[in-house]
Amino acid sequence: MYIKKVKFEQFGPYEDLELELEQGLVGIFGENGSGKTFLVNGIYAALTNDFSRFDGTKIDQIRDLAEDSQNSYVQVEAEHEGTTFVIRRSLRPNRSELVIGNDKPITKANEIEIALRSQLGVDSKLISTYVFVDQNEISSFLAHTPAQRAEAFKHLCKTEEADLIYASCGEMLAANQISDDVIDNSDDLLARIGEAKAAIAKLDDESADQYVLMLNEKSLKSAKKLVRKRERYDEQYEYSLELKAQIEEVKEAVASLAPKRQAKVLRVNARKQDVVNSTVKARDAAAALKTWQVFVKRSERKRTLQESAAKLQPDSKAPKVPKGWDKQEEVVLACDELKQRRYDAAKMISEFEEFEGGFCPTCGQAVDEKVAIEARMVLKSTEEEAEKLATMVQAFDYYKRAMKEYDRVEGVRSTKLESIKEELASLDSLEEPQGDVDELKDQVEQHNGLVSQLEELEAELQRTGESWTRLNTRLDGYKASYNKAVEHMNDNHVAQAKLDKANKRLLEHTAAELRVAELRGQYAIQEQRLVENEKQLEKLRVVLQRRKKIHKAMKLLKAVREVFHWNELPRLVAQGNLYNMEGSINEKLGWFGDPFWAEADEQLNFLVHFPGHPARRAQALSGGQQGVFAVAFRCAVNSLFGVDIGMMYLDEPTANLDEQNVTLFGEALHRLAAEVRGKRQLVMITHHAELKSAFDQVVEIATGG
Repeated sequence: MYIKKVKFEQFGPYEDLELELEQGLVGIFGENGSGKTFLVNGIYAALTNDFSRFDGTKIDQIRDLAEDSQNSYVQVEAEHEGTTFVIRRSLRPNRSELVIGNDKPITKANEIEIALRSQLGVDSKLISTYVFVDQNEISSFLAHTPAQRAEAFKHLCKTEEADLIYASCGEMLAANQISDDVIDNSDDLLARIGEAKAAIAKLDDESADQYVLMLNEKSLKSAKKLVRKRERYDEQYEYSLELKAQIEEVKEAVASLAPKRQAKVLRVNARKQDVVNSTVKARDAAAALKTWQVFVKRSERKRTLQESAAKLQPDSKAPKVPKGWDKQEEVVLACDELKQRRYDAAKMISEFEEFEGGFCPTCGQAVDEKVAIEARMVLKSTEEEAEKLATMVQAFDYYKRAMKEYDRVEGVRSTKLESIKEELASLDSLEEPQGDVDELKDQVEQHNGLVSQLEELEAELQRTGESWTRLNTRLDGYKASYNKAVEHMNDNHVAQAKLDKANKRLLEHTAAELRVAELRGQYAIQEQRLVENEKQLEKLRVVLQRRKKIHKAMKLLKAVREVFHWNELPRLVAQGNLYNMEGSINEKLGWFGDPFWAEADEQLNFLVHFPGHPARRAQALSGGQQGVFAVAFRCAVNSLFGVDIGMMYLDEPTANLDEQNVTLFGEALHRLAAEVRGKRQLVMITHHAELKSAFDQVVEIATGG
């Protein structure tokens, strides 16, 4: 098997990652924390549905920045023995899917695991132990106990079925074990069978006698009906006594409530008369109070209007008429003409000075210096008069604006003052009403107090009436229930003699019924004894017939079972594979300068030999030496079992190697690449950039995914 394509969507540090992997030696490079191990663990989780190699739970692997609506999954496309399959493990939504070739997708988790193992031969235990090797776990096999090594080699060498055969043979031997102390007690069994049959016959006779004492269905029903009628009679009798007591209790309550109710009626009527007597006076007092309210309101309005009228008296004078206002038009005309003369003179002076001789602004004729001098004299002689006329025109304009504002203000004031005078004229006839306000208020309040007292008394009388009605209704209900109970008593009356006879027949019937049930139990016991003895007799006859045949077959099965014991065939297979691995391991150790050589022992372990020193167990190697040996062992496993495994993922195999061995490891990778190229897939995670040249494919993982 080898991985062809990997796709991560919103998974771990990856938003959207898609990689295509080749057969051969593949190197995954990146700085620490870049997500190399996460990538490999994601492939492992897709194949095994095991997310335990991640920190946190499965759901914790959803990308932190993923939206709640976005899907999160890891998907792997792989090929095994010519069959392509795609497997997806989704974290959101939580589900799995396996598609083998063009077959229908498999979505149930247990069916996916069965299909991976049975149809594709993808074994999760083998993948966990020999395919995906965690960081710092490359030499973990050296710490295994003998039992763990035996279990691992059973799995790796595919001898697990031997355990099943051994166990199945043991189960068959146990199931078909023949006891040597079988006794032929058929005569005793026949005697027991006869005794059981006689007991059954006796029970049949007694059961027939008991059936005679039992009532038929119609008689039984009639007797039960009589007993039930008497029970209903007794129930209604007890119920009627309770109702009688309740009736007396309610009657007493009604009797005690009647005088209280009558007294409240008298109080209500008396208060009604008081209210009627005070109504006319209260109405007149209320009308007089309303007149007083109108008078006070209108008086207040009159005072307010008088204050407003006082404030609206004229408090300003008209603007003063400016000097010359009676000759306004002549002054304005003289001012305009003088402005024009001064303008023409100024223009003539300007043109003369600019062109050394100007032109008359009126007729356009050329002028000489004398004309310019005359123009200057005009400007000088009219300056004072022009200023005086301009001041007068400015005073005229100001007077016009002031008079306009004065007229507007006077108009508004006159309008408001006239309106106030008209309203004051309508209030001149205002007269103070008769009567004392406090006395009028007391009369109204006394009347309202009587009305409130009447309402309270009427409400209290109503509550008493409701209680009266409820008591009488309850009394009527109790009386009706009592009459009905008496009626039921009459309907269910049964003569005592008739009842005694029915009870006696029922007792006899019940006793017979119980005895019949007891006899049936005894009958079942005897019948079971009969069946058991007959079965024992039949079984004894079969056992005696089969005993000789099975005994011979079990001898042969026992011999076959011993062949498949762990210490026999499975151990020989494991030992043979270890011997086959010796050459490959020592060849790989040669890549590291032959620091030592190794051989397998009978305990499925390795002994290592250093020149000039006695052999020692591989577990006694130093950390760096164990790292070198582990690399050689893992590569040997990949070489020997490559057809079955097809791929191997090693996480930082150089973690425990010193600088010299890292250099030798780089040279070893070139040889290892030649071994696996085009045949198997060997993926290694490392951050040693100097090793890139040895790999057939290099995958760079940037920090942050």
